[in-house]
Amino acid sequence: MSKSNLNRVTCKFNIFENGRSYSGKERGYVLDNFKKIIESPETQERLKLREMVGYVGHGIRELTNKLFPGETDIAKLDSGKEIVIKAIPACVCTELTIDDAGNVTHTQEVLDNEEGKTLLGLHNSKVGGFSIAARGSETGANTFLNQISGFDYVINPNFADNRGYVLDSTEEEKPDFATILDAIKEAGVNEEDAENRLQQWFDSVELSYNQNRQYFH
Repeated sequence: MSKSNLNRVTCKFNIFENGRSYSGKERGYVLDNFKKIIESPETQERLKLREMVGYVGHGIRELTNKLFPGETDIAKLDSGKEIVIKAIPACVCTELTIDDAGNVTHTQEVLDNEEGKTLLGLHNSKVGGFSIAARGSETGANTFLNQISGFDYVINPNFADNRGYVLDSTEEEKPDFATILDAIKEAGVNEEDAENRLQQWFDSVELSYNQNRQYFH
Protein backbone atom coordinates (compact mmCIF):
# COMPACT_ATOMS: atom_id res chain seq x y z
CA MET A 1 0.00 0.00 0.00
CA SER A 2 1.54 3.28 -1.09
CA LYS A 3 2.25 6.20 1.24
CA SER A 4 -0.16 8.40 -0.74
CA ASN A 5 -3.07 5.98 -0.30
CA LEU A 6 -2.77 4.87 3.31
CA ASN A 7 -6.46 5.39 4.05
CA ARG A 8 -7.69 2.72 1.61
CA VAL A 9 -7.04 -1.02 1.64
CA THR A 10 -8.17 -3.33 -1.17
CA CYS A 11 -8.25 -7.11 -0.70
CA LYS A 12 -9.07 -10.04 -2.95
CA PHE A 13 -9.84 -13.61 -1.95
CA ASN A 14 -11.64 -16.63 -3.37
CA ILE A 15 -14.61 -18.08 -1.50
CA PHE A 16 -13.58 -21.61 -2.48
CA GLU A 17 -9.97 -21.34 -1.29
CA ASN A 18 -9.19 -20.27 2.27
CA GLY A 19 -5.44 -20.55 1.66
CA ARG A 20 -4.89 -22.71 4.72
CA SER A 21 -3.81 -26.33 5.15
CA TYR A 22 -3.97 -26.78 8.92
CA SER A 23 -6.31 -24.09 10.26
CA GLY A 24 -9.42 -22.12 9.36
CA LYS A 25 -12.87 -23.44 8.56
CA GLU A 26 -14.10 -24.72 5.22
CA ARG A 27 -17.44 -22.99 4.70
CA GLY A 28 -18.77 -24.63 1.54
CA TYR A 29 -20.13 -21.40 0.09
CA VAL A 30 -22.53 -21.52 -2.83
CA LEU A 31 -21.54 -19.05 -5.56
CA ASP A 32 -25.06 -18.10 -6.64
CA ASN A 33 -26.05 -17.40 -3.03
CA PHE A 34 -22.91 -15.34 -2.31
CA LYS A 35 -23.44 -13.27 -5.47
CA LYS A 36 -27.11 -12.78 -4.66
CA ILE A 37 -26.29 -11.35 -1.22
CA ILE A 38 -23.52 -9.03 -2.49
CA GLU A 39 -25.63 -7.78 -5.39
CA SER A 40 -28.82 -7.45 -3.34
CA PRO A 41 -30.46 -4.01 -3.05
CA GLU A 42 -29.90 -4.09 0.74
CA THR A 43 -26.14 -4.66 0.45
CA GLN A 44 -25.75 -2.14 -2.36
CA GLU A 45 -27.66 0.48 -0.39
CA ARG A 46 -25.43 -0.04 2.65
CA LEU A 47 -22.38 0.41 0.44
CA LYS A 48 -23.79 3.57 -1.10
CA LEU A 49 -24.70 5.05 2.28
CA ARG A 50 -21.34 4.05 3.83
CA GLU A 51 -23.08 1.94 6.47
CA MET A 52 -21.09 -1.26 5.98
CA VAL A 53 -18.64 -0.54 8.79
CA GLY A 54 -16.00 -2.70 10.45
CA TYR A 55 -14.26 -2.80 13.81
CA VAL A 56 -10.86 -3.74 15.17
CA GLY A 57 -11.60 -7.34 16.11
CA HIS A 58 -14.97 -9.08 16.30
CA GLY A 59 -15.22 -8.23 20.01
CA ILE A 60 -17.90 -5.54 19.73
CA ARG A 61 -20.23 -7.75 17.72
CA GLU A 62 -19.48 -10.73 19.96
CA LEU A 63 -20.12 -8.90 23.22
CA THR A 64 -23.34 -7.28 22.02
CA ASN A 65 -24.37 -10.42 20.08
CA LYS A 66 -25.39 -8.13 17.22
CA LEU A 67 -24.22 -7.83 13.64
CA PHE A 68 -25.29 -4.19 13.74
CA PRO A 69 -24.48 -2.87 17.22
CA GLY A 70 -25.77 0.56 18.19
CA GLU A 71 -23.41 3.49 18.64
CA THR A 72 -23.73 2.81 22.36
CA ASP A 73 -24.89 -0.67 23.31
CA ILE A 74 -25.21 -2.97 26.30
CA ALA A 75 -23.14 -6.16 26.55
CA LYS A 76 -23.68 -8.92 29.07
CA LEU A 77 -20.55 -10.72 30.26
CA ASP A 78 -20.37 -14.40 31.21
CA SER A 79 -20.41 -13.30 34.85
CA GLY A 80 -23.82 -11.70 34.33
CA LYS A 81 -22.46 -8.17 34.61
CA GLU A 82 -23.70 -5.68 32.05
CA ILE A 83 -21.33 -3.11 30.54
CA VAL A 84 -21.77 -0.22 28.13
CA ILE A 85 -20.00 -0.67 24.79
CA LYS A 86 -19.15 2.21 22.46
CA ALA A 87 -19.20 0.75 18.97
CA ILE A 88 -16.81 3.04 17.12
CA PRO A 89 -15.94 1.70 13.65
CA ALA A 90 -12.40 1.60 12.28
CA CYS A 91 -13.25 1.25 8.60
CA VAL A 92 -16.08 1.38 6.10
CA CYS A 93 -16.48 -0.82 3.04
CA THR A 94 -16.84 1.32 -0.09
CA GLU A 95 -16.62 -1.36 -2.80
CA LEU A 96 -17.63 -5.02 -2.78
CA THR A 97 -17.83 -7.30 -5.83
CA ILE A 98 -17.66 -10.99 -6.71
CA ASP A 99 -16.94 -12.54 -10.11
CA ASP A 100 -18.10 -15.80 -11.68
CA ALA A 101 -15.04 -17.65 -10.33
CA GLY A 102 -15.82 -16.72 -6.72
CA ASN A 103 -13.18 -13.98 -6.38
CA VAL A 104 -14.35 -11.37 -3.89
CA THR A 105 -12.79 -7.90 -4.07
CA HIS A 106 -13.49 -5.31 -1.40
CA THR A 107 -12.09 -1.90 -0.56
CA GLN A 108 -12.01 -0.59 2.99
CA GLU A 109 -11.62 3.09 3.78
CA VAL A 110 -9.72 3.37 7.04
CA LEU A 111 -11.32 6.04 9.21
CA ASP A 112 -9.37 8.98 10.61
CA ASN A 113 -9.91 8.12 14.27
CA GLU A 114 -8.08 6.16 16.97
CA GLU A 115 -9.69 2.90 15.86
CA GLY A 116 -8.72 3.49 12.23
CA LYS A 117 -5.16 4.38 13.17
CA THR A 118 -4.95 1.18 15.22
CA LEU A 119 -6.12 -0.84 12.22
CA LEU A 120 -3.60 0.96 10.02
CA GLY A 121 -0.76 0.21 12.44
CA LEU A 122 -1.65 -3.48 12.48
CA HIS A 123 -1.88 -3.52 8.69
CA ASN A 124 1.50 -1.80 8.35
CA SER A 125 2.98 -4.45 10.65
CA LYS A 126 1.69 -7.18 8.32
CA VAL A 127 -0.35 -8.67 11.13
CA GLY A 128 -3.97 -9.75 10.80
CA GLY A 129 -6.50 -9.28 8.04
CA PHE A 130 -10.18 -8.76 7.33
CA SER A 131 -13.00 -11.14 8.26
CA ILE A 132 -16.57 -10.99 6.98
CA ALA A 133 -19.27 -10.31 9.55
CA ALA A 134 -22.30 -12.04 8.06
CA ARG A 135 -25.38 -13.96 9.09
CA GLY A 136 -25.87 -17.36 7.51
CA SER A 137 -26.81 -20.98 8.00
CA GLU A 138 -25.34 -24.36 7.17
CA THR A 139 -27.15 -27.08 5.26
CA GLY A 140 -25.10 -30.22 4.99
CA ALA A 141 -21.66 -29.22 3.70
CA ASN A 142 -22.90 -25.89 2.33
CA THR A 143 -23.01 -22.45 3.93
CA PHE A 144 -25.70 -19.99 2.82
CA LEU A 145 -25.45 -16.29 3.62
CA ASN A 146 -28.47 -14.08 4.11
CA GLN A 147 -26.78 -10.83 5.12
CA ILE A 148 -23.36 -9.14 5.14
CA SER A 149 -22.81 -6.33 7.62
CA GLY A 150 -19.14 -5.47 7.10
CA PHE A 151 -15.54 -6.55 7.52
CA ASP A 152 -13.71 -6.56 10.87
CA TYR A 153 -9.92 -6.59 11.22
CA VAL A 154 -8.89 -9.76 13.08
CA ILE A 155 -5.74 -11.68 14.01
CA ASN A 156 -6.48 -14.80 11.97
CA PRO A 157 -8.82 -14.17 9.02
CA ASN A 158 -10.48 -17.37 7.84
CA PHE A 159 -9.38 -16.54 4.29
CA ALA A 160 -5.61 -16.16 4.40
CA ASP A 161 -5.64 -13.91 1.33
CA ASN A 162 -8.11 -11.45 2.87
CA ARG A 163 -5.29 -9.01 3.64
CA GLY A 164 -4.17 -5.76 2.06
CA TYR A 165 -0.52 -6.79 2.00
CA VAL A 166 1.61 -9.64 0.71
CA LEU A 167 3.15 -12.04 3.20
CA ASP A 168 6.86 -12.35 2.46
CA SER A 169 7.82 -16.01 2.74
CA THR A 170 11.49 -15.02 3.04
CA GLU A 171 10.92 -13.19 6.32
CA GLU A 172 12.13 -15.46 9.10
CA GLU A 173 10.80 -13.45 12.03
CA LYS A 174 7.23 -12.39 12.63
CA PRO A 175 6.60 -8.95 14.20
CA ASP A 176 6.53 -9.08 17.99
CA PHE A 177 4.32 -7.08 20.34
CA ALA A 178 6.81 -4.19 20.57
CA THR A 179 7.20 -3.93 16.80
CA ILE A 180 3.44 -3.90 16.24
CA LEU A 181 3.05 -1.36 19.03
CA ASP A 182 5.58 0.95 17.35
CA ALA A 183 3.67 0.70 14.07
CA ILE A 184 0.40 1.68 15.78
CA LYS A 185 2.12 4.66 17.41
CA GLU A 186 3.59 5.66 14.05
CA ALA A 187 0.05 5.62 12.64
CA GLY A 188 -0.86 8.35 15.16
CA VAL A 189 -2.03 6.64 18.38
CA ASN A 190 -0.39 7.75 21.61
CA GLU A 191 1.68 5.17 23.49
CA GLU A 192 -0.74 4.42 26.34
CA ASP A 193 -3.76 4.08 24.06
CA ALA A 194 -1.76 2.07 21.53
CA GLU A 195 -0.73 -0.49 24.14
CA ASN A 196 -4.25 -0.80 25.52
CA ARG A 197 -5.79 -1.18 22.06
CA LEU A 198 -3.26 -3.77 20.96
CA GLN A 199 -3.77 -5.82 24.12
CA GLN A 200 -7.55 -5.64 23.69
CA TRP A 201 -7.18 -6.83 20.11
CA PHE A 202 -5.18 -9.88 21.19
CA ASP A 203 -7.59 -10.50 24.07
CA SER A 204 -10.56 -10.42 21.70
CA VAL A 205 -9.67 -13.84 20.30
CA GLU A 206 -10.33 -15.31 23.75
CA LEU A 207 -13.96 -14.18 23.71
CA SER A 208 -16.46 -16.98 23.45
CA TYR A 209 -19.03 -16.56 20.71
CA ASN A 210 -20.47 -20.05 20.40
CA GLN A 211 -23.99 -18.65 20.06
CA ASN A 212 -23.11 -16.42 17.11
CA ARG A 213 -20.23 -18.30 15.50
CA GLN A 214 -22.16 -18.27 12.23
CA TYR A 215 -21.63 -14.52 12.05
CA PHE A 216 -17.92 -14.60 11.21
CA HIS A 217 -16.44 -15.93 7.98
